[in-house]
Order: sequence, then structure tokens, then C-alpha cells
Amino acid sequence: MASYLITNIVIFLSCFFTVAILVNAPARLKFYLYMISLTSWFVPWSALYSLFKSALTNVDIENSRLLTIEVYSLDYVLITFEYYIQKLTSLTFSDALVATALITIVGALWFLLDVVQSRRFHQSRIVNSKTIDSDVNVVYNNPKNVEIRVGDFSSPGAITGFFKPKIWIDSAITCPDKLKLVLLHELQHIQQNDHLWMWWLAAVQRIFWWNPIVQYCIRQCKLELELSCDEQCDLELPDRSYVIGLAGILINHAKTQNDHRLTLLNIKHSRKLNVQRIQRLMVSCRLKSWHRVTCMMGGLLCITSVFSIAIATPLCVSTFDQSQNYALKLTAEKNHKDNCPDNKRLLSASALTNK
Repeated sequence: MASYLITNIVIFLSCFFTVAILVNAPARLKFYLYMISLTSWFVPWSALYSLFKSALTNVDIENSRLLTIEVYSLDYVLITFEYYIQKLTSLTFSDALVATALITIVGALWFLLDVVQSRRFHQSRIVNSKTIDSDVNVVYNNPKNVEIRVGDFSSPGAITGFFKPKIWIDSAITCPDKLKLVLLHELQHIQQNDHLWMWWLAAVQRIFWWNPIVQYCIRQCKLELELSCDEQCDLELPDRSYVIGLAGILINHAKTQNDHRLTLLNIKHSRKLNVQRIQRLMVSCRLKSWHRVTCMMGGLLCITSVFSIAIATPLCVSTFDQSQNYALKLTAEKNHKDNCPDNKRLLSASALTNK
């Protein structure tokens, strides 16, 4: 458990600081970095490290109980962290597996409930909406023939569905120019398969409902998806016409915003998010060579950290009970104390005094 948590925290910090350095980088690039951090939580690092060390050292698992560690080393940190985790939770390794399974089942059931609610929302909106009028004087590119419906919503535009997504437009959007912008934005989401990414994020959000790091990464992923779509739409229209039209739509939406709630799959359009969208569009976010180099360095840092923790992790550290972890911890501290030069000098001085 200790190596699993430390590995994922290190990967998250590596991705977080890489994103912080990537000033004015494309939002899609930042989205993929946060996705790397999210995906790492599905990897059973403790089991992989045990297999890695067993194959590398060719030591039987039972003999791994005889390992010795040095104080202040990384394996000492892992052993100590594992000891305090077991002390605080009073869980053995088998108990931790059962608890993890129960937490995952709760998250999966929660996600299934969201799917049912999304289905009900979808059906209720179909009853209270209509297909967009064919005589509307709007030019938009719809290569996938996505169904577009108009109704009373809390957002200027939204997408529902999985294999056959539908676009929902708020009935307050009546101006042809604004309608064109909203349709362009939502169709761009579908072109980038963002609705599929939103389903994946919704599932991860529920499965790891207990994890604040995962919840933070999901919020950032949703933000970067929205910003990425804005960047692509801005390239489609000339002379900053998209950002000007988007600002007008967001201002009108803020004035007439109602309390209707969409599903978990939709992005919450807060005032802070709207300001970020406008600010991001005012600068050029093009992929540059130093962005690629920074991403490579961030990836190298993640890989190096994983291998360092793998090498330092004792065999089956998670299978040790609390007393064994404590014994290893005390043994390392005792050996360090006995081998400390200052202690050796004190022992020599004491022996001379006794003589």
C-alpha cells in the first residue's frame, strides 16, 4: 500500500509541475498529462514491484522477511510509511484488499446510478424539446449527422449519449450567429470524442470518490477539455470572432442562468471557468518545441521515479504485518545507531575511562 500511494503521488506531482511549466501550451497537451496521473491509480504498483524484485534478485518471497534495510533510505521510508498506515487503520494486507474491494464496489454502484439518472434526464429532455428547425439560417458542418434538439436547459449547449450523441441547445439562443458558435463548439467536442472522455472521467470520479488527488485531476481534465475545444473553434473562425461571440453568450447566460441541473457528464460552467476561457483565448496557445522537451522531461521524471521506488521497495512489503514492519524499522535504527561514528567515539571514550 505504501509503495502504491507514494508512486501515484510522485507521478501526480511530476505531471502537476510539468503542467505548471507549460505556460501557453495547448490545453490538449495538459489534458493528456493529467490523464497519465489518473491512469496510474489503476496500476497495482505494489504487486508489480514485488514481481520485479523477485525476478531481479531471484529471492523467494518467504526469504524476503530476512531483508535488512538502512535508515533514511527509500526502502526505510516505505517500511515506516507502511507501518504507520497499518497502525492508523488497524488493517492487515488482506483487510486492506477487502476494504479496497468494498470501496470500489460502492463507487461502481454509484456510477451505475449516475448512468440511470443520465438516461432518465435524456428521456425527459426528449419529451420537453424539439428538433432544430430546418429553416434556420445557420451554416454549420455536421459530418456525423448528429441530432440537434432545442429546449430549456441550464447551459447554452450540452451533449448526451455515448454511441449516438445528441446536442442540446438552450431555447434562449435565438440569434443565428450565436447559434452557429454554440453548434460549432458542441460539434467540435464530438469531433474530438470528448463525450467519450467525459464518460471515462465520470467512471473514474465515482470509483475513486475517496481520493482528493483524483478528484482534482478530474476537474482539471474537464477544464482542459473545454479549453481545448475553444482553441480549435477559435482557429475555425477569423479575426477573434469566436472569442467575441463566446463572451456575449457567456454574459447573457450568466444573467438568465436557472437552477436546472444537468448530469455528471456535463461541465459546470462557473464564473471562474468562463473567465478562464476568455483569458486563454486572448493568448496564442500553439505547440512549440520547448513544450515537447518539457513533456519529455516530465515523462522521464515519472519513469525514473517509478524505477527508483521499484528498486527500493522490499519484497512484499505490503504483506508484512504491523509487528514485522516495526521490527524492521527498529533494526534499521539500531544498526544505524551502532554504526554512527559519534557513537563509536563515545563507546571508545567510555572503554578508556573504565580502564
